[in-house]
Amino acid sequence: MSSGVASSCGALEVDVGWVTPRRSPSAAAGLALALAAASALGCITPEVSTTLAGGPIGLSGAFGASSGGAVDATDLGSLGIEGHDGGFLPRVDLDWKGIHLSLTGLYTNRRGLGELDGELSLGGSVISASMPVRTALDLEVQSAVVTWDLVPSERYELALGFGLHLVDLDASVGGARDG
Repeated sequence: MSSGVASSCGALEVDVGWVTPRRSPSAAAGLALALAAASALGCITPEVSTTLAGGPIGLSGAFGASSGGAVDATDLGSLGIEGHDGGFLPRVDLDWKGIHLSLTGLYTNRRGLGELDGELSLGGSVISASMPVRTALDLEVQSAVVTWDLVPSERYELALGFGLHLVDLDASVGGARDG
């Protein structure tokens, strides 16, 4: 027995034929449905735009850590990693006539030499205040945001959306070695 699925959308036309297995007609029907859905997806190909940017990313604030009790914070400038350094900022936008998906990232890393403003104690290791330290900070932020246009117009839009943001921060402070 031979079956087939045909779909057309603009210039896309798919015609698939196969022999239906005698023992599992529902598997053939499932395959036919999957192929029809896959060919229909060709009708709603998104508009894609990409941006690869780089530029200054500013960091400021304080850093502190403790295994328990009070934390002595050290200014990032004292650690040698405050200020504006370069970063990588990729972005991909997909637009399906009223549904928008934006994928963005931020990547930067800093290295510096400085000294602690206060004592740093974590996991049994202690670095005293005013000690010279080597500092490293790696920051990665990835975001995926989906929005649906409920009321689109030329002057304004009313949309509903949600997003997912992942942050990976890797920081290390260790005693600076001479030489």
